[in-house]
Amino acid sequence: KTAIMALEIVKPKVIEAITFSESFYVPPELSTAESLPRLSKIFGIENYILKEGYLPVNVVDHSGLRNTEASLIAPYQGLSENELKKIFQEQKREGITLNEAIFAAYNSKRLVGRFLDEGTWVRLLGTPKNGHSLCVSFYPDGEIRIYYGEANFPYIGARSSASCQS
Repeated sequence: KTAIMALEIVKPKVIEAITFSESFYVPPELSTAESLPRLSKIFGIENYILKEGYLPVNVVDHSGLRNTEASLIAPYQGLSENELKKIFQEQKREGITLNEAIFAAYNSKRLVGRFLDEGTWVRLLGTPKNGHSLCVSFYPDGEIRIYYGEANFPYIGARSSASCQS
């Protein structure tokens, strides 16, 4: 609540620099890669990878109450997948899935008026396709961009998550 109150009194340029923790709920029936077509209908987003026949695979089950970094700009930029996995393991966290990225981005839009990762990309360690993690970015209108393949650009970050339930 303190972070949200702080966001209400700062100017938009400053908001980009604020990092706070965001919690959101991922229903079990909307946490799998197979549920991505339903999520695309719920949120009104389109991308071929969200359609039957193109779906990636979630390598982790991240349903329930989750917690992720909520900086508007992707954190952990410029790190390799192996470096990210090591950092997240030390923090007892895991890379997020595409489902979590969608829920977190729309939750951010609801809370602060902006999507997470507008203008930056975030690597989804929890959702690989063809041996590479997906990378996702959002446009201000909610359109989603998804990329997979060898991606080691300095502006690609990552997000991690952990369960809020003990």
